[in-house]
Amino acid sequence: MTNSSNHDRVGRRGGAARTSPYTAYAAMALEGRGWRQMFPALPTEKGARHGLAEIFRGHAVRNPAWGDRYLQVADDIQSEAADQVILGGGVYRIVRIEQTVVMTEYGPESPKPTDREFPAELDDRRRRAEG
Repeated sequence: MTNSSNHDRVGRRGGAARTSPYTAYAAMALEGRGWRQMFPALPTEKGARHGLAEIFRGHAVRNPAWGDRYLQVADDIQSEAADQVILGGGVYRIVRIEQTVVMTEYGPESPKPTDREFPAELDDRRRRAEG
């Protein structure tokens, strides 16, 4: 039995319906005129907070002059005392990401050759581990 009621669908595109989204979490940094996602979306807010806190802890090691401030910001993010921080001219924010499943008349859409994964070179958690 399928549920085809309209309240379960967000919209249609070329015969495909998008099912209601589910929420994931990440961190973003304001750069220039836009925001950059710092690592792939994670299933929990706690995981995203941990990822951003670890990035700041890595900055503390590499930048001793700012070390105490980076560590304080890491603690604030991880303890949920802050969703956004401004530090050293940068703006960083924990964000919600709504992901969707594309539904066709045949069921969920399969992966496509043109699908892209999150670029490893943009994953700030990876840069922290390498640097």
